[in-house]
This record gives sequence, structure tokens and C-alpha cells, in this order.
Amino acid sequence: MLAFAGESADEKAVLAAVLETYKRDGKFKFVEPSADLRSKFAVNDGASAFVVYNARKARFAKTDALTEQAAKTLIDRVVGGDVKWTNL
Repeated sequence: MLAFAGESADEKAVLAAVLETYKRDGKFKFVEPSADLRSKFAVNDGASAFVVYNARKARFAKTDALTEQAAKTLIDRVVGGDVKWTNL
């Protein structure tokens, strides 16, 4: 998982809540990437996004909003196999 987040306390709280929910299952690794990766995952400068990246298949899925519900929905759709992937 990649999270492109700003410095706001709200976004940090969202990331903490999502991490707490999914860190124990071992399926996902959570990383806050460098800003230069934004264009690779089609995230506009200054925008926040939550990205699930499948390195083995070189594809990703993302939310255009960094909210707890959007992130959890995306992860659940990835796990359930019902997500639209974008190839790198």
C-alpha cells in the first residue's frame, strides 16, 4: 500500500486507522513513498491518494480521496477480486 498524504492531522489519523485495521493480516505492506512517485501512480501534485500496488503484476488501483472509508473499501475490493487495475 502506498499513501500519498499531506501533513494534516486528519490524513495522519486516517493512515493510522487503516494501518491498525490491516497490519496484522500480513498481506499488505504500508509505505509512504517519495513525492517523485506521484506521476507514476497518476496522483496530482499536492493531492492525497491511497494506492494498492501489485509489484509482481506491475499494476495498481487507487482512491482519489484519502478517507478511512475509501481506503478500506479499496482494500476490501482488492482482497475480494473486484477492483479495476491500472497497468504501469
